[in-house]
Amino acid sequence: MIGTYSPILLSIAMSMCIDDGNPVGPLFFCVVWLTTIVGLQWFLFHKGYSMGLDAANTFFKNKAMTNKITTGLTMMGLIVIGGVASTTVKASLIYKFVSGDLAISLQEQIFDKIMPAILPLCVTLVVWYLMDKKKWNANKIILAIVVFSAIMVLLGIM
Repeated sequence: MIGTYSPILLSIAMSMCIDDGNPVGPLFFCVVWLTTIVGLQWFLFHKGYSMGLDAANTFFKNKAMTNKITTGLTMMGLIVIGGVASTTVKASLIYKFVSGDLAISLQEQIFDKIMPAILPLCVTLVVWYLMDKKKWNANKIILAIVVFSAIMVLLGIM
């Protein structure tokens, strides 16, 4: 649950401060996360203590309920991560094709016409591919993104 709940709260908090650096976002996350998690942990601790081993037996005996809960939480987590990626990943081309008096902005006149935010989607999919299929760790991916970004900026493409 915490694996799904934290990204939801973080996406809300990031959207509060991503444009102007407003400190309300981190404060919102800390206050809401701490109050809800501490309260939930206290309740679940006492509930688990009073139920004892019956708590695990109740949950694991009903496989259909367990599968539905797991599927629902997985779907909700994927939707949240998709929403976070679509609003926080920024990638755009500044390169313009110039031929005489004709100047074509690749980002505005081509990529945004095909599908708005196609480059952030491509970046997200490449990072997912590297993590899932190539088994890259987060440090390696961050380093690759920094190197790729630096090269693109030096070449005047991004």
